[in-house]
Amino acid sequence: TLNQRTYGGRKFPWSDFSRWGRELVTRGRVTDPPVGPSPSPVLSRFYRCTHCHNLVREDRHLTVQDPESRAIWLRRLKDARPVAAGLPTPALTPGTTLWGAVNRARFYNGHYSRYHRLKVSDGEPMDPRSLADAIEVCCRFCSGGRYPEPWERDSILTFFWELELRLGDLDLPPKRLQTVLRQLNSGRRDEGSQARRTVRQSYLIASSATHESMPTRFQGDTAIYPDGDKVVGDAERGRWLYRMACAKCHGTAVHPLAGAELARSDLRFYSFVWCGTEADGLYMPLFTRERLSRRQAADILAYLKRLDRRR
Repeated sequence: TLNQRTYGGRKFPWSDFSRWGRELVTRGRVTDPPVGPSPSPVLSRFYRCTHCHNLVREDRHLTVQDPESRAIWLRRLKDARPVAAGLPTPALTPGTTLWGAVNRARFYNGHYSRYHRLKVSDGEPMDPRSLADAIEVCCRFCSGGRYPEPWERDSILTFFWELELRLGDLDLPPKRLQTVLRQLNSGRRDEGSQARRTVRQSYLIASSATHESMPTRFQGDTAIYPDGDKVVGDAERGRWLYRMACAKCHGTAVHPLAGAELARSDLRFYSFVWCGTEADGLYMPLFTRERLSRRQAADILAYLKRLDRRR
């Protein structure tokens, strides 16, 4: 597809598109774009893709969405090896990782299916099966910015292809992996179809997004949910979780409010975490049940309240 693209009367190699896409995803603009001014206009004044999405594998088991297991995995990942130059540190983000995005079959699921009515740059509602449409919606609405230019959309897609899943990522048992490879190379349609089914069953082709309920009442440091679940936070766990889930935006140029100021009211804290805010521009994205657990939210609140008591 890129071989058919011409920008500024020129064709460009895959490596250029990938480099531009990496810059757009991590910095929001390109230093030396193929057309237009240098640097290119920023996609959003407020957010970068990496404020809400990781660029690395974030789950040990690719068929399970568990934020508590994810926190353990990301912490081990962070401790095991340094992050590649120019890439942000993995975090407990409100959005699913962009690693493997090209391998998924559907976008903006569950709670976010309401976004399917949003229009992309051609004026049509987004197609939830299209990653290109998902990119446009994310740039314009989720990031509070603008629609990407065609060369920008192509570049982001190219960079995402660099983050595709490989067979080795699926953790298939050796015998099953050999079977899949044999089937794929057999030249037989039925065997090829069986191999693809095995591959598709080894990771999630769509990410769930379940809106979490607000606690109905509070007893001291205990949050009580509508289903009767009682959750008490642990400040020590919350210290690390705050850095992983909150500090990427709070206390930065994105939003100066940070630390104890976020815990003046239990109800207000949970309202922001589970419901977020809605605005065309700077806003607080919510965390779904798959992205942050009740216990993790309570742990963060306990840590913030301990900071308040120390004042």
